[in-house]
Amino acid sequence: MSGLQIAFRAAARKDIKAISAIFEAGLNRTHEFANVTAYVREQINDATIETTVATDKGGRIAGFMMVNLDTGDAAITVDQLAVDSAFRNKGIATALLKHAEDLALKKQFDAVTLYVRADNDNARRLYEGLGYKRLRWQSVYYRDGMAGHKLKKSLLPERPSTWMPAFLRRWAGMTA
Repeated sequence: MSGLQIAFRAAARKDIKAISAIFEAGLNRTHEFANVTAYVREQINDATIETTVATDKGGRIAGFMMVNLDTGDAAITVDQLAVDSAFRNKGIATALLKHAEDLALKKQFDAVTLYVRADNDNARRLYEGLGYKRLRWQSVYYRDGMAGHKLKKSLLPERPSTWMPAFLRRWAGMTA
């Protein structure tokens, strides 16, 4: 992370203004939310959403993410992830996603999912570079009509298929 020391903590009410500013700056293409501050406040107060901030050594919020723990699935979903422009390209988004993956494992989820706008190539490349795989394309996902890709990263180690012949399963360390 370029020598930058980052700490993670749960977002608090005192962070609403800073998170809202980072969020709004990231909505440069369209405003999907009529009142970003009200949305952020609602998410911080929602027990099923874990809002985490990444702070620098001085306590300045470098980025944040909102993770939905109530997906009805074996995966948690990163609903929002944004990094302050002053901290971009320093590994903050990568660190936040790693934190989401650690959270998923701690809460006994098998995977992390997220959506990315079809026109956000930089974010999509980052996610795919970190092992997220495209699950599906949704032609109208965002409020402005933009399409989105749903991506998923499995956190369980891949195992050889059980259709393998017995001698190969034994060789791979699987039970015969």
